[in-house]
Amino acid sequence: MRAGAIALGLLALLALLAAACKSGDGETPGSASRATSTASPGIKAVIISSDLAVGPNRFMVGLVTPDSEVITDATVQFGFFKLSGDQGELRSEAKATVNKMTRAIVREKPDGTRETVEAGETAAYVADVNFDEPGDWVVRVIPTRGGTLLDPIQLKFTVLAKSASVAAGQFAPNSRQLTLADVSDLSEIDTSDPPDPEWHRMTIADAVTSGKPVAIAFTTPGFCETQMCAPMTEELAMLYEKYKDRVIFIHVEPYYLDKARSGEGLVPIPVMGEWGLQTEPWIFIVDAEGKVAAKFEAFVMMDEVEAAFQRLLGDEPPSGMEG
Repeated sequence: MRAGAIALGLLALLALLAAACKSGDGETPGSASRATSTASPGIKAVIISSDLAVGPNRFMVGLVTPDSEVITDATVQFGFFKLSGDQGELRSEAKATVNKMTRAIVREKPDGTRETVEAGETAAYVADVNFDEPGDWVVRVIPTRGGTLLDPIQLKFTVLAKSASVAAGQFAPNSRQLTLADVSDLSEIDTSDPPDPEWHRMTIADAVTSGKPVAIAFTTPGFCETQMCAPMTEELAMLYEKYKDRVIFIHVEPYYLDKARSGEGLVPIPVMGEWGLQTEPWIFIVDAEGKVAAKFEAFVMMDEVEAAFQRLLGDEPPSGMEG
């Protein structure tokens, strides 16, 4: 994984859309490019999910206005078409839910203290979808805004035969990231505001073989170009007091922080490669047997994570896995 590859994220994609997207003509699925919209009045769309594979997936789309403002007040219907040549076959449909979050970045002050700087509200439109074969697909995004049904937006994407990252149902890698025992100060391995030492007492390897469920946050609140790492970490942290006796919480910074702070760039640590991660942030939920039970990329609310906890802990009947 090359240095900085993880840095291309949601904000960059959304910003590029206003300049790069071109209007289509409402053709059948198959002729749309990855970032091509139809005649909806100025609305552009981008697929946020970076790792789509055969099986269950958590599919996310972002919407923006012509002046690059993120749309947070739409309702969205998805239709998923499998492409064969220039023809598309409708395989499934889903109504999206909207996840609204406030972007933020953690700044380190010269005196060593930290502050969280908010950067405005953003949103993702999310639906669970099961892809039954690999190859080229098109999603037809039908947004409604202010009671007005807008023209469809078509986005082409690729479904892989196997997930690039560790998939639900697979054993979690026995990774050994730096912990409190390896550093003289918590700031060497955590850019959160404030950092929690309890999330850095165990390696992933020790946690996933402990016989307890594990929640792992691959986030960098201080260097996250999408500015979604801090809010993702905070969503998980809101569950800590309630579940800390039954779930192990781990935070992993995706980059070498000494290099990031010195201006050498965002160089991924080896653990990111072991988990097949080329973006951040991610949250993985691992069951008591050490298998991945759920994973969440870029946008996730506390309720979704808690539902995954409850299924593992027997607090409610199981009902499938996130992708």
